[in-house]
Amino acid sequence: MKQKLFIIALLVLSTVVATAQEKKWKFNINGGGIINTGNISNIAVSQGAGADRNDSVLAFSANYKYIYGEQDHVMNNRELSSSLQFDLWQYSTISPFLAATDLINRFKGYDNKLSLLVGAKWRIYSVPSICDYSISAAYVSEFIDYYDDETGLSPNVQRLSLRAKIRQKIGSTTQLKHTTFYMPSFTDFMDDYIITSVTSLENNIYKNVFLGVQFSLEYRNLVPTGKEYLDTRTEITLRVNF
Repeated sequence: MKQKLFIIALLVLSTVVATAQEKKWKFNINGGGIINTGNISNIAVSQGAGADRNDSVLAFSANYKYIYGEQDHVMNNRELSSSLQFDLWQYSTISPFLAATDLINRFKGYDNKLSLLVGAKWRIYSVPSICDYSISAAYVSEFIDYYDDETGLSPNVQRLSLRAKIRQKIGSTTQLKHTTFYMPSFTDFMDDYIITSVTSLENNIYKNVFLGVQFSLEYRNLVPTGKEYLDTRTEITLRVNF
């Protein structure tokens, strides 16, 4: 696992460094503290980085985050998450996208969870420097290696993803973001679904330095035996853009 953590982090950081001189590319580093409840109830620290390229034809973003927590010198949380996304004609009313997310966290029951998405976004209303409101629909293929092989749950699930997203500037330095996903299984629409929600408030405190607070939740109505249905996370993060 340590090797995989290092390789993924190195790939993202290499992309960041290699493209930092190109005007269309931006990158960031971030870190902070986290309070978890649910399958993991603790206080942890996080570190991450990201790179993105914005263009009227093609937009690209890559991010990773590493989370670590311990109590009485015993590790009680370790997670690596990473994501890639490509948006075509991102400023159009309708724009297709491809995305992939990966999660490693045995404390949540996953040796590895990989999700591949293909879909389209419909921009309802947008003023680029002030706000952006959109909804999207996507096909999701979810591949899961459970930490406990006796879960009885399918390692591969095909899902529909419905998403609502809001970005709104408040005053001259603060920005509110909210995203909610509803992801039911195609084969068990009523009894196998995931709901995730992320709400963040971020303030530009100095030049390219941002301080933010974020609350997120994930509800899965099918989980391995002994696992909680609901996980929540509250984060305070300091981010520096370059």
